[in-house]
Amino acid sequence: MRLTRAYGVQMNLRTAGVDTIRAKYQVNSSFPINTQSFQEHYKQQGWAFNTRSDSEGEHHSMSLQDGTLRLHGRTGGHFSAELSVPKYQAGGDVSNLALATPQQATETLQHIEGLIGDCFGSCFLEKLSRVDLACDVKAGDLASMANLIAASEAIKLKRVRKRETVKYDKETTFIKGRQQSFRCYNKGAELLAKHKEHAELANDLIQQGVTRLEWQQQYRSGFPVSYIQRPYKHLAQLVKEGFPMGLETLTEKDLIIKIHGLDVSTRLKTGMIAFASTIAHFGIEATQTFYDKRNFYKTKKAFEDNGLSLSQIDTSDAFDFEPLINALELLDTHTLN
Repeated sequence: MRLTRAYGVQMNLRTAGVDTIRAKYQVNSSFPINTQSFQEHYKQQGWAFNTRSDSEGEHHSMSLQDGTLRLHGRTGGHFSAELSVPKYQAGGDVSNLALATPQQATETLQHIEGLIGDCFGSCFLEKLSRVDLACDVKAGDLASMANLIAASEAIKLKRVRKRETVKYDKETTFIKGRQQSFRCYNKGAELLAKHKEHAELANDLIQQGVTRLEWQQQYRSGFPVSYIQRPYKHLAQLVKEGFPMGLETLTEKDLIIKIHGLDVSTRLKTGMIAFASTIAHFGIEATQTFYDKRNFYKTKKAFEDNGLSLSQIDTSDAFDFEPLINALELLDTHTLN
């Protein structure tokens, strides 16, 4: 018998790619950003300016008024560009929910390098200090989306030693780490909250159960430019690392909490938890083949004697990420060809 986990919801890809990046440039001249003539010239082109001082000196920034791009840095050294690539590509149109392709991300960086060069003189891209990768999946319906968002708290993040979990009204799970963070959220609800003029689009996303999985990555050593040329490969790896066995159902987790609270021996608790986990992963029929008849019914009776039902182990909302991984790997293959 071939053993497969009993999944109820397959994670099918809607869109994937690069979201926010922070690119660090070495500028080979002093910044004229704090001069009146410079600011007046660029204000006419839609830029706003800000300068703040601290113990390290003056920190300058200039931002496009449509919110698509921010440049910031200190006089006589590095300047960073921070932007959402899809939003910048779309000219600030928030109804464009597609994430950036490798070609779009690369072209955007080249455009930004030319823009900084025009503003401040010659420059070169030193590294990417932040790269956010994301994908939108269809969870199926509202209930499944809410369960996916809640269950995503179980994600494994290899570069996060100390993590903080923040949840918002069944619409967002945010795992915060110093170098890497993860957000799983209701994309339609986010759009509706920020842009009510796009209510029809937002409600359509909500009804489809469109859920965004977003990895925010910022490392001191940075990323080479080549990293954004294969975002689908890196996303597939992040999904594999984060959800190696898919996601277990909330009902199974609730049941395990109840088992821990029973007034029975530790040995019996361990056996009951293993039994519940096996059913959630493989289904009750396959589980019967793993146990001899006596042990199967003995463990099942332990549930009944303690007021617990195997019907609480529901696999209908067990989330299978294999279709998502396959789709991302296929996109990566197409990118290379």
